[in-house]
Amino acid sequence: MVWNTQDELKFLESLGTFSKKTPKDAREKYFHRRKLLDGYRQSMNLRKCWNGIEREKILEYLDKHE
Repeated sequence: MVWNTQDELKFLESLGTFSKKTPKDAREKYFHRRKLLDGYRQSMNLRKCWNGIEREKILEYLDKHE
């Protein structure tokens, strides 16, 4: 199986939603998820292989969900 843009977007959509440590309060949940997405954005420059993943679409998703 090859990881693609849709797989990465599904991963981002679920980021911060499955942990037992995920806050219950909606406001805290928002800031918890935002922190994770910010960390993901910062780590994008470290990613060596983008084969099958459209980096620009990932950035669009992150911009939309900030």
